[in-house]
Amino acid sequence: MKKITVTEFRRNFSKYTRLAQAEELVVTRRGKTIYQTYPGRRIALDEFKSLLGSLPADATIGVDPCERS
Repeated sequence: MKKITVTEFRRNFSKYTRLAQAEELVVTRRGKTIYQTYPGRRIALDEFKSLLGSLPADATIGVDPCERS
């Protein structure tokens, strides 16, 4: 696990984004953790897209019209 400040992360963004893919990275601000990565728990983009593809084409977000009172 590598612990860095948010300022260091901003200055070397590309370096730390590559590092975050290989090991746990903790970004702190004034000594408190504000962001933490877990590279082993990352879901592949294709797997995520397959989950979205399982919804029916006419699915909507919100209240089901049949359930309104």
